[in-house]
Amino acid sequence: MTRRDWGLIVALAVLWGSGFILIEIGLRSVPPNTLVFARMALAAPPLLLLMRMRGVMLPTDIKSWAMLSVLGTLNVVLPFILCYWGMTQIS
Repeated sequence: MTRRDWGLIVALAVLWGSGFILIEIGLRSVPPNTLVFARMALAAPPLLLLMRMRGVMLPTDIKSWAMLSVLGTLNVVLPFILCYWGMTQIS
């Protein structure tokens, strides 16, 4: 592995590790559901901007939105809520 590879691994570890510290700090004053909502609300605009830059359009039919809502709830929102709630229960 090159120095660049090691630098990328260290940068990734710092980013992921700092996320857990920031979550722990946030959970001291904000309930888990609110913190998850804030995280999703902050992540959505950059993702929408990236989609627009790449020319990807959001779906317009109700069936696609229903499927995406279920997918987002089960694969993103619920795991984060459970993880954050677990962090409030374990010291």
